[in-house]
Amino acid sequence: QICWPGKERPITLALMVDGRAVATEKTAPRASTDGIERVRIAIPADLVDGGTHRIGLLAVAEPPVPVGAPIELRLSVVSEAAWSVRGTLVEGWIVGACDRAVTLELIADGSVVASVPVTLEAGRPATFAGMLPHQLTDGQTHRLQVAVAGERATPLKHVSGGLEVDFRRRI
Repeated sequence: QICWPGKERPITLALMVDGRAVATEKTAPRASTDGIERVRIAIPADLVDGGTHRIGLLAVAEPPVPVGAPIELRLSVVSEAAWSVRGTLVEGWIVGACDRAVTLELIADGSVVASVPVTLEAGRPATFAGMLPHQLTDGQTHRLQVAVAGERATPLKHVSGGLEVDFRRRI
């Protein structure tokens, strides 16, 4: 939400990501009941990569004028997700922040042990399931995580609310 004087004329805003303009939006003059102008500019899907980016707005003028202070924001393909383990089956659901095919990594003791392809649609839950390898049924305790490939720094939440769980099975 932004507020600036002279809203009686259109203004062009540039969405700045990591110091470069990635999208623009021309706002039309309109009556505001609370003195705040609301603008929606979509972040290009290729920037939704799991990394932390510096996001800001710039009023395109001579000279350009920053609108508010930029923020640091992690742009993940995941809106929300949860997973659980049943036997050696890891299953769950994931809601995408954008439309994209991703690979989920099943991680045991810090190493990827299986991969599961998932096609995300923005705002819609998608289910997934993947089998843990039989080598993990050795009776030892293993730490399990599930993460989007390329976003391992932020694993998906287990249904218990944690980011990893202990797994111990013997067959």
